Amino acid sequence: MKQVNFKIERQGITSDDLYNIASFFHGVGGMSKGAALAKFRTIYATDCWDIAERAFLQNRNSNKGCFDNFDFFNLDFKRIKEKVEAHFKGQLILNPGDIDCVVSGSPCPGQSSVNPFRSNFDIRNSLMVKQIRLAGMQGLYAKTAWFEQVPGFFDEPMKALRMEVLAALESQTDYTYTIKVLNALDYGSYQSRDRVTIIMVRKDVGVPSFPDSIPIDLNQVSVKAVLPHIHAFRYGKNGTPKCAHNNVINTMTASGDNLLVFDGARWRKVNIIERQQLSHLYGYDLNGLSESDRVRLMGNMVQIPFAAAIMQHIQEEILDPYYATGFSLAA
Repeated sequence: MKQVNFKIERQGITSDDLYNIASFFHGVGGMSKGAALAKFRTIYATDCWDIAERAFLQNRNSNKGCFDNFDFFNLDFKRIKEKVEAHFKGQLILNPGDIDCVVSGSPCPGQSSVNPFRSNFDIRNSLMVKQIRLAGMQGLYAKTAWFEQVPGFFDEPMKALRMEVLAALESQTDYTYTIKVLNALDYGSYQSRDRVTIIMVRKDVGVPSFPDSIPIDLNQVSVKAVLPHIHAFRYGKNGTPKCAHNNVINTMTASGDNLLVFDGARWRKVNIIERQQLSHLYGYDLNGLSESDRVRLMGNMVQIPFAAAIMQHIQEEILDPYYATGFSLAA
């Protein structure tokens, strides 16, 4: 057995006070934005979607890493390495094991309960397995990984897919994992949004676990707290009105959620700026994108406070203790 100094391993990847991530299915970047609040920086992001790339590049001041608009089915470590090293002009050399955390939320329509045509055999579902392998032993060999998915993954009709995904996790024999449904509202988000949460950790790095929830403070997360000019809201013209001061919204979906708000004068459709505020994206530049593309970006995203809580936990409870040892045991 020999000692390997991980300060040397990290040299060129990041400064001593920043960990690094690779972001799969980046979208508008909710996971990486939360990670940034927890001392991570994104060195590689990928999504096979021109709109996601455009949003990333329009906000280049907060996105210094590489964006790779590429078909995830064909993505491998070699391409990621080439893209990262070219982007950083050779000042960063990426080897297996260098990535501190992979964050990834593969497409959900094939298993979402709101999709009447969902199926175990939807080709997009296979990306759940691909992301696990690429983050793990068949790709980046990342120290940790966080995968998220809609709660429909646990529904009985999705049993075949679920067994396939669990088998893929078990096949990563250098890793341990834990899986649980968490609600973003319990971590400071403005939306009540359940998500399947999988934490995967390399065995030489630590043990996977979840952050504790925090008390829900309606003074901070209610619709009224976010949009002071709104007095009530409902879903659809026949929906039951709810007071804005003591209620939160449900998941804002990529296909639109028929959310109506009462502004003191009339009931109306929530506007795109209000939707952006309810998604913790106030001030993020989405100018020039169509309203439908903005709605889709925000509906697909992981809530930023939720991501920050997950990533801060990974940082403090897993990566900080690991790096504090200064070495790992390698054969």
